[in-house]
Amino acid sequence: MHHRTTLPQGEAPQTAGKLIRWARYYDAVSWLLSFGQIGRIRRLIIEAAEPAPGEKVLDVGCGTGTLAIAAKAKAGPAGEVQGIDASPEMIQVARRKATRAGAHIDFRAGLIEEIPCQDGYFDLVTSTMMLHHLPEDLKRKGLAEVHRVLKPESRLLVVD
Repeated sequence: MHHRTTLPQGEAPQTAGKLIRWARYYDAVSWLLSFGQIGRIRRLIIEAAEPAPGEKVLDVGCGTGTLAIAAKAKAGPAGEVQGIDASPEMIQVARRKATRAGAHIDFRAGLIEEIPCQDGYFDLVTSTMMLHHLPEDLKRKGLAEVHRVLKPESRLLVVD
């Protein structure tokens, strides 16, 4: 069984995937690239993922945490939401956003190919706009890791 692991504050995990270092601009760039539709797109993703009250949700490649914060609103106080991203800069922004939103979410630096969570823990895993950053072998390894951390009869929603 895998257990949670943590990295020293600010240290990036080692990956063969691309690492985004411009986290403070990410939300603005996403808004521009989506022609102002990123909020609507995120709402559609949450609607499709259907996080339910009390569920345990993991957002892989969580970026600046926007989707995880929306998932927490749906999972409610009894639910648990975690977010991992290879970029410590993204995690710092996500933590600040969650604090401002009053959302208790466990954000940590982590990789899809080595998810720092126990087997069969989550009801729902989401991943948006990150798989295209990975070479094929990491995609396969990462999706195997997602399968490992999902409970039986659980859900995965990937948007890329």
